[in-house]
Amino acid sequence: MDLERFLLLAPAVLLGLTVHEFAHAFIAFRRGDPTARDAGRLTLNPLKHLDLMGTLMLFIVHFGWAKPVPVRADRLHHPRTDMVLVSLAGPFSNLLLAILLGFGLRGFDAGHLQELAGVESIVATILFWGVLINVSLFIFNLLPVPPLDGSRLIAAVVPDRYMPVWQRIERFAAIGLFVLLLASFALDLGIISNVLIPPVRAVTDWIFYSPYIGGLGG
Repeated sequence: MDLERFLLLAPAVLLGLTVHEFAHAFIAFRRGDPTARDAGRLTLNPLKHLDLMGTLMLFIVHFGWAKPVPVRADRLHHPRTDMVLVSLAGPFSNLLLAILLGFGLRGFDAGHLQELAGVESIVATILFWGVLINVSLFIFNLLPVPPLDGSRLIAAVVPDRYMPVWQRIERFAAIGLFVLLLASFALDLGIISNVLIPPVRAVTDWIFYSPYIGGLGG
């Protein structure tokens, strides 16, 4: 990745990861667990949330991670359902952010984005990548595969007697997902991109071209 593209992508990546983790911490606190707040994670300061290796991986191989927000289920008002709310808060905060950035694109002439120059071009490009990256974070984290947020929907319905089995599956699935992502990138298999591209395209088109939401269709 060249320096110019890195500088254009960095604001969107930092903002997306920070908002995602803040949303986890905020909902956990609202549902009774102050663990994240006490750990200094109830903040929009990106330095509190970013994992150096995870952030670099996002730029290099197009997947990465931030520091997991600490959540204690036993402190939540209703552990099972509240854990679902805490988990889904992250990806849906990215969707909301993508919609807001889409509104930001309304300030530019939809038919002439390629002709912009100077500061206008930089701002429009950052907003565009912000939408795309946040939609990607939204879709990717909803996949029902541990340790992604979408897996909490499965955990919420697993009977108590099978929970130890599910917890073992979670540990191995997390390793498997990481290996799959690395293999897909290293061997250029496109496994993850083939899964993500159709829903990401559908949601970004909805944001960009909806007369009620998007920037490029306005």
